[in-house]
Formats: sequence, C-alpha cells, structure tokens
Amino acid sequence: MRQGTIIANAAADRGAVAPIGHVAALEPRTLNQGPGVRFTVYLQGCRLRCPDCVCAATDPCFCSRAVTVPTVIGQIRTFREFMTLSGGGVTVAGGEPLRQPGFVAQLFRQCRDLGLSTALNTQGIGNLFAARSLLRLTDLVVLDITGACHDDASDATMIDTGRFSRLLGDSPAALWLRYVVIPGINDDDDAVAQRLAFAQSLDDVERVEIRTVSDVREPQAGPLCPGGAPAPRQADATAVDRVRRRFRAAGLYAA
Repeated sequence: MRQGTIIANAAADRGAVAPIGHVAALEPRTLNQGPGVRFTVYLQGCRLRCPDCVCAATDPCFCSRAVTVPTVIGQIRTFREFMTLSGGGVTVAGGEPLRQPGFVAQLFRQCRDLGLSTALNTQGIGNLFAARSLLRLTDLVVLDITGACHDDASDATMIDTGRFSRLLGDSPAALWLRYVVIPGINDDDDAVAQRLAFAQSLDDVERVEIRTVSDVREPQAGPLCPGGAPAPRQADATAVDRVRRRFRAAGLYAA
C-alpha cells in the first residue's frame, strides 16, 4: 500500500482528512525562533507582500512543496533530543501560519504527543476563526510587529492584527513580540512610538525581541524560487540599541 493511501486511511479513521501543508523550508536546529534549539517549519504564502519583508522567499504561494504532518513529524523525531535537552521545541513560522491553520493544528497536536513545546510566529493575519482553537495547542506566540504600523498596511490588515491580539487574552499561550528594525522603514521616532504603544496595549507580554534583518532572515530561496528577493537594509547596532532602550524605559523586557 502506498504511503499516501496509508495516511488517507489513518485520517479517515479519525473522521478527518489529513491536511496538506505548503512548506517553504524545514530548519531542524534554529536558535532565533523561540527558546532553546527549535525545529522550525517555514510555511509558504503570505497575503501582505510587504516591501520590507525579511523572509520574502516564503511569500509567493507557488514556491512550495506539499507535505503531510506525518512527514514533518518523522523529521522532528530525529532532532527530538536536541530540543528536549535545550528546552526548545517546534516553531511554525512563515509566510503566515494562519493561512494554513488546519495543518498547523494537527502538527502541534502531534508535537504535544511527543512532549515538545509549540510556538507560533505570526503577524496575526489569516483565518482568525480557526486561530482560536489553534491557540489552545500553542505554548508560545511570537507576534511579529515589524510591519504592524507600516504606512502601506491596509485597514483590513490592521483590523485583523487587532482582532488576533484580542484572542490572545483568552489563550494560555505565552506572548513574545518581535520587532525587526529596518532603516528607513520602521526606525524613526514615530514608527517606534507606534509599535511601543501597541506593545503596551497588550496584556502579559513576556519579552520583546528587537532584532536586525540578519538575525531572522531565514530561509533562503529554494529551488522553486531561485532568485528570492533582496534583503532589506541592515540596521546598525546603535539604532537597534536605541529602540531597545525605548521599550525598556516603558517597563517592557526587551532583548
């Protein structure tokens, strides 16, 4: 019997169709996607098309490979010891994970069966109805506010981000924020103040990660997207430290 038939039959036994994930890359040992060593699943597809995207290779939906949850779990098992010993776990990033909530939910459910913590790196844009149940399977939300107050962001985008942030109040997940400082895009005083105000409007923010492009720019373009996209400009250490001190002065733990 072929593997696809086995997976379909197993899903039918559970009364559901096994979801297929559209994946840009699987990175088994990342250090920048939450605590400890983490197996990071980069999903493909994001509707925002931000000109300053730090993971532009994951944006176009056609540059992906289709995988099943059992396939990903099989690779996660290989690196389980690294994650367990380091206090790490599994992170799903993007692209935008909320575009594929069924796949992420089933993946997280099986990660928990393995005793691994789960983290969702998101901008809060996508299927917010499904996000509510997904958050119950999520141990850590890393909410990316890099482009949250971008001048080019649509009203609908901002409404979605606000709605998602309100869902977090009913979620048991811990909350981190991520702010990638990009010169000429989000490093001026007004941009910093907007993001700081947003951070202060949220309850129980454990940590704000202030980062540069080189800290988070993964994955590189794959064989289906050989060109990728040029990286946004790199912020210097002085600019990043200035932003970090603004958040710390407001009483937030910024790292």
